Amino acid sequence: MALIGSSGRARAQACCAGTGAVTPGRLSLHESALIGAQVKASAILGSFDSSGHYASSPSGASEFDFEQDVFGALRVLKRGQITLLVPLVETRRTNGGRSEMGGGIGDVNLGLRYDFTLAGASSIVPGIAALAGITVPTGTPPDDSDLGPLATGSTGIGAYQINAGLAVEQTFGPWLVSATVIVAQRTARTVGAGDTAIHERLGAQWTALAAVAYTFPSEIALAMSASYTIEGDATINGADAIGTAHRLPTLTLSGVLPLADAWRLQGAIFDNVPITPLGLNQPAGAGLLLVGLLAMGACTPPAAPSAIPRGSFTGSDGKAHTLVDASANFTVIEFFSAHCPCQSAHDTRLRALASTYAARGVAFVAIDSEVGASAARAQGEAAQRRYTYPILVDPGGVAARSLGADYATYTLLVDREGRVLYAGGIDSDKSHLRGDATHYLRDALGDVLAGRPVQRPGAESLGCALMLR
Repeated sequence: MALIGSSGRARAQACCAGTGAVTPGRLSLHESALIGAQVKASAILGSFDSSGHYASSPSGASEFDFEQDVFGALRVLKRGQITLLVPLVETRRTNGGRSEMGGGIGDVNLGLRYDFTLAGASSIVPGIAALAGITVPTGTPPDDSDLGPLATGSTGIGAYQINAGLAVEQTFGPWLVSATVIVAQRTARTVGAGDTAIHERLGAQWTALAAVAYTFPSEIALAMSASYTIEGDATINGADAIGTAHRLPTLTLSGVLPLADAWRLQGAIFDNVPITPLGLNQPAGAGLLLVGLLAMGACTPPAAPSAIPRGSFTGSDGKAHTLVDASANFTVIEFFSAHCPCQSAHDTRLRALASTYAARGVAFVAIDSEVGASAARAQGEAAQRRYTYPILVDPGGVAARSLGADYATYTLLVDREGRVLYAGGIDSDKSHLRGDATHYLRDALGDVLAGRPVQRPGAESLGCALMLR
């Protein structure tokens, strides 16, 4: 497994890899879709009784649960995503000298997420997202007549479940901190028929989750999360069934290993903390899961700005610069981020492009529009990265906003009059550089220097979200 890291001083952006460590099926920045498979195995080690007391499983009794999921996610609008998960569930149970294994398809889940704000885009406002979902009772309910003597054939709850939630997250350098609250309500169901029919409805379920993730420069990420689920008493024939409420705590250690820009592996170990009286009326165990997924990038390039703002910017060389170099035939403007691994991965390519095209009348400038941008930081970064061109300081991110720069490595190619000829990414690579990459900026430079119209005037920029406020 090959891992390509960024330069020593660069930090990977936590909101990209870190969120994957916490939520496996979630799309990262610039991903338009993904498909994946997940396998999970757990062992029931004990249970919490109706008073919250935890006791280990008795001798001769055991339960092992297995699940294999296939899932996919699709970007809708710019900040929304829809996820579909189809599970296959098996249970092996032993009790009283009898062993039995059963299973089948579980309850299919459809989830929605919309990010109103993005983590890392502001030092003040965190990322805020609304969550919604529905679970369809495609599995075998617990009252089915053909579950087996030890009821291992049950794979679902037998009711529709509607979820709604709110997630808040923020990055602090390579750290991601998140908190999520989800409420679920199940529909009523009837068990049996005629005079013996029972009308039941499970109680409302609340889940709170808090997580902390750390992303290394190689984009490997580790996360620790804690969740607590509380479910109210069920109702049977319209009356509360006192003593049927549930509680269950869970601790999870998870991680993500990027194999390439498109492929990644994710895994986790989890434990239902066996401490009295944290749980209630629930089995408790421990297990692990492994996820493999393939992500696809976005295909809609950003709209090119209509004009380049005038005015001067202080550069890392201590001089005043305009965004358009009047002494050059063409100017390349690249929006810079000191912490982005995509930026660091492209330093060598940017230096090579600047060196190759300088003799042909092409000037390069980088511009730092992020919070904390200063002449001192620009000077240090330009020296450390061995740039042959200046990093300009954009206080308050004014130039970034006026030019529609949302992500690091967003690049503009402009002529001497300030007309935008190309707007987008440097190439098709993110932070794992490949020999067969599509070189968007290099191709655009080739077109303009040959006197041709730019064949691809826009492409997606794959860098981190710029922190502009």
